[in-house]
Amino acid sequence: MTITSPSSPPQNNQSPKRRGKNLLVILLSVGVIFVLVGWQFLSVHNNNTDPAVAGQPLSNAQTHLHTVAAGGKPGVLYLGTHYGIFTSTDGGRTWPQARGTLNTLMIITIVTNPQHANELALVGIPSVSGSGPEGVYFSQDGGTTWTLRNPHGLSLLAYPSTLQAGTGGQFYAFYLNGGWFETHDMGMHWHTLALHNLPPMQTPTLLPFANNPAHLLLGGEQGLFESKDDGQSWNALTSVQGSVLSLVASKTTPATIFCATDQGLYTWKDGSTQIKQIALPGTITFSRLAIDATGNILYALASQNLEYSQDGGAHWTLRKHFSRGDLTALVLDPYHAERLYVGFFLPPQVIYSNDDGKSWQVLTGGHTLP
Repeated sequence: MTITSPSSPPQNNQSPKRRGKNLLVILLSVGVIFVLVGWQFLSVHNNNTDPAVAGQPLSNAQTHLHTVAAGGKPGVLYLGTHYGIFTSTDGGRTWPQARGTLNTLMIITIVTNPQHANELALVGIPSVSGSGPEGVYFSQDGGTTWTLRNPHGLSLLAYPSTLQAGTGGQFYAFYLNGGWFETHDMGMHWHTLALHNLPPMQTPTLLPFANNPAHLLLGGEQGLFESKDDGQSWNALTSVQGSVLSLVASKTTPATIFCATDQGLYTWKDGSTQIKQIALPGTITFSRLAIDATGNILYALASQNLEYSQDGGAHWTLRKHFSRGDLTALVLDPYHAERLYVGFFLPPQVIYSNDDGKSWQVLTGGHTLP
């Protein structure tokens, strides 16, 4: 026979001071959880990539406008924003995307293959921590789907900076701390442009030519250089003085070239060695240029002033003084020389003119003209 002693209730040996301390720890833990949940909610809310107003891609107060690009078909327009790329096929009257494509990336450059309107490339940079990888993205369906294709063997310090579409179906990409690369098959294979005899440049601009894909001009803070063998060797064009700010050419044969530097505006015919400097009123400097196919119509940005020339730069007329200085795009419609688009960074806005810059309307973004 087994005799068991009656069990007694468990004793609470914790002192009131110890119980109070444990309660404080619990309350602090619950508080931290609430703070983290609240921070996550606000973070998701503030990083919402959807436009605030349907059909208005720049209506999200959190976004920035990085670039505007004209497509390879009439009416096609692209916006590169802080949260992806938006596409319009009717000149910006409608924007059907509920959110930007590649909406975890900042789209800083967009270019179109002049031979195939549905082939595009862009530079995408992560807009938030943990978003998609940076680099050059390609699309073969007009921007519906995209594929990341960076050159192999890039340095870990290489940073995608800008793009240029060649006239023979090729694309050129520039990586800071990596150099220039060229692809003829939408990024499947790349080769490096030879830059051994060029000074380093942080903000270069590349200009190819329609009648000769092997002919390139490369400008930057170290001046202007020319290659006639697709970037394998370069010669300095010493007649152009100063840091190159903008470089454009007509579609004519031979092309008329314009180069804006911090020392002035230069022009010449492709193939000619006679480079002349155009006299400009006062001490103005052109930071951006836009040109029509003939080379007669030119637009130029001088600080916050938009200047216009209809005689190849011989004479200039002030078209518009903008109240803002954060201009990110100056784009001439390739199919309508009288139509011009101007983009601003933050708050994001695109305005346009249908009469050579005489009058302006808001395309998307803010409600008032800058």
